[in-house]
Amino acid sequence: MQAGKRARRERDAQGYYQNYAEYNRTLRAWFVVFGVGGPATLIVNRDLTANLAQAGTLAYVVALFLIGAGAQVLIALVNKTASWYAYAAELHPELAKTPNHRFWAWVNQRFILDVVMDLTSIITFALAIWELFRLFT
Repeated sequence: MQAGKRARRERDAQGYYQNYAEYNRTLRAWFVVFGVGGPATLIVNRDLTANLAQAGTLAYVVALFLIGAGAQVLIALVNKTASWYAYAAELHPELAKTPNHRFWAWVNQRFILDVVMDLTSIITFALAIWELFRLFT
């Protein structure tokens, strides 16, 4: 009976993880596109760029968009590295005993890092949008 419950929990957990992974990929892609799209819009729209420059907020708005996108690229790199160490240790169990693996296994268990980077993106994008809204209304 216990083995059946455990197998069901593992199957359910895998389903939840797949759902999480899909939302994570989608959200991260939107964050990066939005963060890069903001400055790209400024390159294309000269009037918008001129108005922001005249108000003295052009560099601030561009920095906010790039920080938001950069946070997503950084956390993707961190998660990629942590995942590689987990994968490598599955293939070569002796790697699990190394300090590098232990560090990345610890990082891999820190969901708060993802939350902090997502909040960083949300806050910086909101500040950039607020500045644009304030300037043009």
